[in-house]
Amino acid sequence: MGKRLKKLSDKVRTFWKKHTLISLIILIFFIIFIMAFGAKIYLYINFLLGNDTIVQLSADKYKFSLSRDQQADVNFKAVITSNPFCKAECNYQFKDISNNEIIDQSDFSLKPGTPFNKKYTIQEENLGTGQELYRFDIECKSTKTILCNTQEENSTKNILLTIDYDLTEEDKQYINNLKIKLENISFELNYMGNQTQYLDLLTKRFNDTLTFNISENATADLIDLINENKNKSEDLNSLWQNQEYNLLQTKIENYENINNLEEQFKYLNEIIINSIEKYNLLVNILNKTSLDLINLKSKSLNETQTNELNNLIKDFNKTLILFASNSQIIKTESSVLDTRNKTAKFLLNLKESSVPSNISILEVPKLINYPLLFNQTILLNKTFIDYPSPRCCIFGKCQECCITNECKNSKENYPIVFLHGHAFNSNLPVEFNLDGFTKIQENLETEGYLNAGAISLYSESPTDNFLSKIPVPLTIKASYYYDSLKQSDSYTLVQRKSETIDAYAIRLNELIKDIEIKTERPKVIIIAHSMGGLVARRYVQLFGADKVEKLILIGTPNKGIEGDIANYCSIFGEKLECRDMNSNSFFMNKLNRDLPNVPIYMIYGTGCNMNGEDGDGIVLTRNAILENANNSKINGQCGGVNFLHTEMLNPALYPKVYNLIKEDLNAS
Repeated sequence: MGKRLKKLSDKVRTFWKKHTLISLIILIFFIIFIMAFGAKIYLYINFLLGNDTIVQLSADKYKFSLSRDQQADVNFKAVITSNPFCKAECNYQFKDISNNEIIDQSDFSLKPGTPFNKKYTIQEENLGTGQELYRFDIECKSTKTILCNTQEENSTKNILLTIDYDLTEEDKQYINNLKIKLENISFELNYMGNQTQYLDLLTKRFNDTLTFNISENATADLIDLINENKNKSEDLNSLWQNQEYNLLQTKIENYENINNLEEQFKYLNEIIINSIEKYNLLVNILNKTSLDLINLKSKSLNETQTNELNNLIKDFNKTLILFASNSQIIKTESSVLDTRNKTAKFLLNLKESSVPSNISILEVPKLINYPLLFNQTILLNKTFIDYPSPRCCIFGKCQECCITNECKNSKENYPIVFLHGHAFNSNLPVEFNLDGFTKIQENLETEGYLNAGAISLYSESPTDNFLSKIPVPLTIKASYYYDSLKQSDSYTLVQRKSETIDAYAIRLNELIKDIEIKTERPKVIIIAHSMGGLVARRYVQLFGADKVEKLILIGTPNKGIEGDIANYCSIFGEKLECRDMNSNSFFMNKLNRDLPNVPIYMIYGTGCNMNGEDGDGIVLTRNAILENANNSKINGQCGGVNFLHTEMLNPALYPKVYNLIKEDLNAS
């Protein structure tokens, strides 16, 4: 063998000496081939392993507390991860979510290792209390070249900002003055409305007894005017509730009708009440005169006195008949007073004798009894207006912020947590896994679920509830690959992929606790892909279903992975994850001993030939179907490096998956 190798070596050396030029040319072409095609082959292999462009986005702050006219700066930083021969074409938007306005947007190019920085100054202009939302969205994709192999898929990241705004002391005084004015208007209208209705009742009840010096429909017309102004005042209340204080101030200043109504009301009240009071005064005089005359009839009078008394009684009876038959007080007042004066004068000059009077005295009319509402203690309690609840606007639609237990405990407001699957390439950043749900998350926003992006869910404070006021459900991409490392007084998020699924379930428990703190919602809905479904199931198995409303699983290997997928899983992916996912593993045995007591909706794919069996290219159909779950089948296909297993997450390719997710979210 040694002699043969020596002869071969000698032949090569001899050939090299004789053909030096040709040898150099061959060597140069070989080096060029390696540089060009070798790099491309390497990059293509990298791409097959998932190494496409990934964008990472961060902000130096995500929550603010400001008063009117205060400012705050926020800095965003974006970097991309891709092969060094790629250049990414990116675009960004900084959006005012509350008012549905784009503040800034632009296109730019970005290379690996060159960060993109953007700074914004946020100024609070709202007069009131509430929360505003802003979001920075960035989207990048690599451009395909000879040395940049890419599918030109977009990588999208979002960061949601919350701005809690409140009143200054000066604002509080200004608004309190508006509140007093609004309460006075409301009180006056209610008071006059009730009083005028009573006056109307009096005029109708005593219409036969009294003639009021007003038009026939005066009280009814005033009631209509008051009710009309009550309806108008509802606009003022609406401005108050919507915290449109400056416009409310203008409206109140121009609200002149209430002064005119007060004048009309006082005028009617004075006429009606004065008429009744004068009537009652005359009745009292008649009663007094009647009693005096009755007393005189019992006395001993001389003939002259008796005749005079008889004449007084006759005049009194005529006056009573006139008073009872004529509702116009002004025509009877002088007669009543004249009779009273004559009777009083007679009493003054009385000398008793023995001739009694035999003329009977008519009965005096009854007094008109009524409560003097205008002069009494006000029967109507003053209306106190509550301060408006904090306002939260989402895409131009404003409503009360979610501050009540009723709102926070509503199933309609439970946040949705997206859990990614197994990282096929363990060297990639976590962001690559999170990108899988981007399109579903964007589509759900059109259905009323606010895209909160991918948030590093860790709270240093147990009161870090900056997402709790948002009155719509949130969608949040989260990763169990992150863990927190405490250094001194600060925490740093670190990527930890080399763990067991049990370890990921424990992290998911921390994530859900953190979501509960941030949103103050008692439960979440988990939508999990692939291995993420196993993490979610194990979490429920370990910690219970108290904080999970439902599980929606997509392409999850509920009974594990087998065959070539299991054999080659650990070559590029994490060994512990692959070990746990193996259908014969101890983990899978534990996981399937009992199913979690929570509604499970399983979406699985079929149509890919996996060594003679049906599946989605990664998971066999028989290993995806889960007993006692709501199982839904997606028919698809696999081709080249594209697997149904991952493409199911693309609503454009498989809209049925997205429609099933919507149905499952709405299922009771």
